[in-house]
Order: sequence, then structure tokens, then C-alpha cells
Amino acid sequence: MLFALHPERRSLFAIGGVDGGAAALAALALVPAVAYALTQSALQRNGSSLDPHVEFHHYSGMASYALSLPLAALAAALRLPGRRIAVWIVGVTGAGLGLASLVLSDYVSAFDPVWAWLALAWGVVFVAVGQPRRGSA
Repeated sequence: MLFALHPERRSLFAIGGVDGGAAALAALALVPAVAYALTQSALQRNGSSLDPHVEFHHYSGMASYALSLPLAALAAALRLPGRRIAVWIVGVTGAGLGLASLVLSDYVSAFDPVWAWLALAWGVVFVAVGQPRRGSA
């Protein structure tokens, strides 16, 4: 409804280009995300039906979460209105995933410590690189 009532609907989809650095970080994150998603999918497929994580689709949820982060990063790399908040959401989410994996390292879905630190660093770097500069969208 808000889209239909917006006085400048066309401006909502006017892409002003792509931020190369943020897009490169999104592509970089896609490789380990696919590997992690495949691992989590295998746990979901091959797990015992008595395991509550299998029953409540924890592993499949983590697989989709892992794949959604680089895709959201790619969307945040587009020079669209509201890009600054999108960059922050993606960066904080990536860093939070890494931090949660460090804190909850004894859980099956946690990243290995090296990957957890890399995820945390990726989130921080994504915010630093993806921030719109003065004069851009």
C-alpha cells in the first residue's frame, strides 16, 4: 500500500550503480556460506528423527541463514536509497554470527574458531567498506 501511495514510485527503484568493494565482499562470503550450508543440510538430512534440532529444522534454518547473508550483502551493495542502514544490518549480522560462534563454540552449528573470527572481521570490514561516501547514494 505504501508503495502504491508513494508520490515518486519510480525513484524507489533507481539504482545508482554498485559499490564494487561491498559487492566483492558479498561474493567472497558466498564461497564459505555455500560450504557451510551444505554441511548443515547434510546434518538435517542424515540426522536422527529423535534429535530436536532435526525435528525443528535447526540445521536447514542455519543453511538458509548462511546463504541469505551474502545475498543481503549483495543487495546492500546496490546504490539505492536506504543503503546505509542495509550495510549496517548486514555487517552487524555477519559480525554477530562470528561472535556467536565463538561464544557458543561447543554447539554443532557453530563455526570453527578460525571461520568465526573471519566472519566477525568480515562484518566489520563490510561496514567500513560499504558505507556510502559523501556525494554517492
